[in-house]
Amino acid sequence: MARGPTRLKVLSRVRGNRILLPSPEDAAAHPYTDDDRAEIAARSRGVLVGGPETVAGLLQAVLDATGTDELMVTTPVHHHADRRRSYELLAAIAPRLRLRR
Repeated sequence: MARGPTRLKVLSRVRGNRILLPSPEDAAAHPYTDDDRAEIAARSRGVLVGGPETVAGLLQAVLDATGTDELMVTTPVHHHADRRRSYELLAAIAPRLRLRR
């Protein structure tokens, strides 16, 4: 649970240390404490992670629960090519999402 560049960046910010998004390798090697893991868990409740089908279902659940008509998504991924691919996958599932209008 404690691995991941975004999680380490958020944890660092909470601890008063602003950092750039670390590499996946640096995040995985970080010596997380039990307190760190608890803080990350508390701050990760709204994070949606998974493959296209999983994310489509999670996003639709958010849309259904909130009645929103717009989504704003960010994919903080260390490598540019991976971030771009993430947005491509999101663009592929977006037409299936049912927004309230």
